[in-house]
Amino acid sequence: FKVCGFPPRLLVTDGTAAACFVLLIFGSIFFVLKNILGVLSLLSQALLVIILLGLFMWLAWKSILDKSEREVVLKMMKLWKR
Repeated sequence: FKVCGFPPRLLVTDGTAAACFVLLIFGSIFFVLKNILGVLSLLSQALLVIILLGLFMWLAWKSILDKSEREVVLKMMKLWKR
């Protein structure tokens, strides 16, 4: 984070812990779905995972991240594109 100029304490404040918890829940859901839905084709499994990841992204953006964290994410995405 020193490259981007963000203080390390930024990850500890606000909704970062909640985002990690939700990520853990979604990881558990994916693990269970992988074992249960193993009989489906790979394409249908991939589509299901993409839908669930999109749902997680939308939930995290709307309810977990506040304005300053959204700005950090957008700054990191701009640096990644370079």
